[in-house]
Amino acid sequence: MKQLLKEWKQFLNENEAQAPDIKKLEQAYVQGLKNKSNTQAGGALQKLTKLAKMGKYNIDNLKKLKSSIKEVEYDTDTIRKMVEEEIEKLNEKPAKGKAKQKVTKSGKKVSYGQAGKAKDGGPRVRKGTSKGDAYCKRSLGIKKGLSKKKQNDPNTPNNLSRKRWGCSGGKSSK
Repeated sequence: MKQLLKEWKQFLNENEAQAPDIKKLEQAYVQGLKNKSNTQAGGALQKLTKLAKMGKYNIDNLKKLKSSIKEVEYDTDTIRKMVEEEIEKLNEKPAKGKAKQKVTKSGKKVSYGQAGKAKDGGPRVRKGTSKGDAYCKRSLGIKKGLSKKKQNDPNTPNNLSRKRWGCSGGKSSK
């Protein structure tokens, strides 16, 4: 598995400098399935997923590719799971009423921040303002009330929000 991931990274690095040709990537993906080449199929899938995240590739096309797996005699369960995981990652949304979501290395999803706009229609988070300073002071009090382990955990909602506001101590800075 480590070798497969290493080869995927190498494939992505080699092709990152070139302009992405989506049709060639799709063909490489299907061809990799037909040749039973995990490296070729996986590398093409990773590149297509990266393009989808950047908005240069339609997620629906990735779903259509998922159906092409059925035509190929291969370990379809493994590849199908890979495609479903990639589609799931692209469709992740924060919990209701939350502005952002972070997926930790362990796969846990942490939603944080208040969704919506400020009363004047501008962005809710404004670093370096008196509102930002007030938030940083309030959240510092919350942080001090937590255990030492959670105070230093960068993936707690409070710490993620403090980072978004640019808090250092009780002040917000740009």
